Amino acid sequence: MDGGDAARLAGFLGLEAGGADGEVQRALGIFSPREYGARESFQGAGRVHDLMGVVDSGCFRFYYIDREGRERTKHFVSDGGFLLSLSSFATGAELPFAIQAIAASRAFVARTSDFRRALDGSPELEALYFEHLQRMYVIKERREEDLLMKRPEDRYADFISEHPGIVRSVPQHYIATYLGIDPVSLSRIKARARRR
Repeated sequence: MDGGDAARLAGFLGLEAGGADGEVQRALGIFSPREYGARESFQGAGRVHDLMGVVDSGCFRFYYIDREGRERTKHFVSDGGFLLSLSSFATGAELPFAIQAIAASRAFVARTSDFRRALDGSPELEALYFEHLQRMYVIKERREEDLLMKRPEDRYADFISEHPGIVRSVPQHYIATYLGIDPVSLSRIKARARRR
């Protein structure tokens, strides 16, 4: 990885590029930049999670496929976000969902085994990972509350305010499944919002 990529990755991770005793440099060294085309898979469902990444540009989605073969978007990840299944990383279980680039995207990618070793050797990286765990837990709690307590119109309004860049670049059917509604319902919600 060149110096510019290393600095970008360190910035996304909130690390000092110099790092104490080179531990940060060693941690950054496990990552390699990789380009992904639109709809290209990062990790497939049913596999043990062997890669993790940090999004440099573009957008990825985590999604399930239900028994009827319909896709259900779980989560969107854009610049600086982690491409990592916490449950698979922690337990070694197979991924229950897939991770896919939505549009042309770029990520810094590492093997999960290398990332685990880097965590063990770096208190700074371990603290960063703990912060990520906390952030993901908060996002998960908010998403559960939204799905259980809010009307679809309110979920859409929140989504627009929280993810303005994603709204313009993501296919609407992905957003609909993320909101827990069908694409026709999303179209109606958007039409009512435009009339207001």
